[in-house]
Amino acid sequence: MGWDIISVGQHNLNTSSIKNLAKDLSERLDVNIIYGSFEVATYCKKTHTLIVDFKRGFVEFGRFIRNDDSDRIYHLVDDSHSHKEILNGVKNLQTLNIDIKGDYYSGKTAILKEILDNFHRDYVKCELYATDTNILNLYEIFSVDILKDTVLVDIKEPFRWFGFLDIFKKEIEEHRKKYFFEYRKQLKRLYTSLGANQIVFFADQGIGEWILDKVWEYNWNDLKEYIQSKTYYTNNQIYKEFTQKEIKEAILLNVSDFFLNNCPLHSDYEDTIDVLFDDFKDLEN
Repeated sequence: MGWDIISVGQHNLNTSSIKNLAKDLSERLDVNIIYGSFEVATYCKKTHTLIVDFKRGFVEFGRFIRNDDSDRIYHLVDDSHSHKEILNGVKNLQTLNIDIKGDYYSGKTAILKEILDNFHRDYVKCELYATDTNILNLYEIFSVDILKDTVLVDIKEPFRWFGFLDIFKKEIEEHRKKYFFEYRKQLKRLYTSLGANQIVFFADQGIGEWILDKVWEYNWNDLKEYIQSKTYYTNNQIYKEFTQKEIKEAILLNVSDFFLNNCPLHSDYEDTIDVLFDDFKDLEN
């Protein structure tokens, strides 16, 4: 199987609540949004019992409709809704009784308690997806994950990772180059509307797996430092066999600088590219 492309940027969305985030996204992207969750938690103070109901279907909290005539709808799902509700309403987690409904955490109350013990009250993890897959004309985006200050767009098409890197070879068909630049223009439109002025591309496999792990833990500045220092080589046992020379020569390529400065190309250039930074400066507005 091929390697898919992950892109991540910094956003300035209002993540203070799922409602505020939905309103902000609806206004910025000019789309209709229904927001909610697949799980609901309620707390009984009298018995100090938490009832967690993992629904099979989507539970709607509200919606923002900008175009009544459009049947194009985004769903915004708060993946951490129950955890936040628990932490905001429960004082003593150690003595908490948990009544779980649904199959997902069936028989796993200890796991749920461990998750809650390590959960930060200001944590944000929401997923935005469309019932119409081409609303924003961004090819095949299948999900957008919104964290505290980063936004992650997981892309299945059009290139896959190594097809994406083909663009930096000496010999490449002109129609593929054109497609590549049009694609970046669409991404620029999306990311800048969310507040990002730079994004990073990496694969979902190989080196990229270790970077993706940190996306869920780090804020934007820490993530960039992790990438720029190539700490993913030294932090993971699997990459211990790389020599210092190989690590030093691994490329973190700035896409716009590459094209603005007409960097020299050679046929195996893409084999040593770990990450692509893109600030879109070479693109026309």
